Amino acid sequence: MIDLIDVSIQFTGVPLFESTNIKINKGDRIALVGANGTGKSTILKILAGLEETSTGKIQKQKNISSGYLPQEYLNTSTKTVFEEVKQSLVKVNEIESKEIFIHKIIDNPNSSETEKTQAINDLGYLENLKIEIDYYALNSRIEKVLEGLGFTTDDFNQAVSTYSGGWQMRIELAKILLGNHDIILLDEPTNHLDLDSLQWLISFLVNFKGALLLVSHDRFFVNKLTLRTLEIFNRKLTLFNGNYEAYLRFKEERDKQLIANFQSQEKKRKQTEDFIERFRYKATKAKQVQSRIKQLDKLENIELPEFEGKINLRFPEPPRSGSIPIDLLSLTKKYDDNLVFDNFNFRVERGDKIAFVGPNGAGKTTLAKIIAGKI
Repeated sequence: MIDLIDVSIQFTGVPLFESTNIKINKGDRIALVGANGTGKSTILKILAGLEETSTGKIQKQKNISSGYLPQEYLNTSTKTVFEEVKQSLVKVNEIESKEIFIHKIIDNPNSSETEKTQAINDLGYLENLKIEIDYYALNSRIEKVLEGLGFTTDDFNQAVSTYSGGWQMRIELAKILLGNHDIILLDEPTNHLDLDSLQWLISFLVNFKGALLLVSHDRFFVNKLTLRTLEIFNRKLTLFNGNYEAYLRFKEERDKQLIANFQSQEKKRKQTEDFIERFRYKATKAKQVQSRIKQLDKLENIELPEFEGKINLRFPEPPRSGSIPIDLLSLTKKYDDNLVFDNFNFRVERGDKIAFVGPNGAGKTTLAKIIAGKI
């Protein structure tokens, strides 16, 4: 479906990866992994047609459709959320535009019978296209996707520009999910999702029939959705069969071997340099010294893997609380006419570990602020 042929990418003169040959097949579900700054987002942009390769070429199947979600996105559109999503669907807009044009021909008294007959035939063709894309259920599908991503029916008629960046990312994601694409490219799609929306997105993408290439630090999300792993390492791209957990097991063994090889090579390098320094000016050892210098020049540079830094935090032991540190009785909270809690009772006992869950707008943040004494 998509072939990367001898692709190289440079950024400010520094190669991110070189002479890469990768094939993405129909239905592939791939996690793109690598250390920060190695070019993961760049690969997605190249596949989306937003950036070009430094060398090599990308061959795509004819008429392939791709949807790309960047890490950050700002939309100043004054359209409503529902309009923004619906008008992003290219095939739907093409059908509706052609339909309007055809009806003008039919309704035009100056149109010939031949033109009207052709227009009626064209309408029949468009009707078949509508059936193919399930056009008459489109509004319902848009509503389901928006609701799955956390929007309420009241949100549908709000202007896109009134939403924060995180919610605008959800709108953009909805457009991509409804776009009937052959491949979806996602760059950290879980950054702005709550737990409910994340679970819904996983369910949606599990049933997605096209190819999927994603970058995400959410290990659970990646393991649920991908079957292959594309790694950027030492300026090369390598495709592994297996999900992210399988890749991590391979990476652990590979990194151990690299470290062992590096240490062995450094030991050999040190011994060779010591020999050269010791006998550099001794005529009887001149040939051996030159031989050792050539050996040093031929030593391959082994690049060590990059390891994520670890932060160790230590908090002082807090004073022991009472057996019931928090006890809310008959709590009522509302914002203007919006009632959040009514006669709500809630108790926290020492040692409790509690998660607040519920749909957006249910009052989870408000309850947390009340308990923290912020409101």
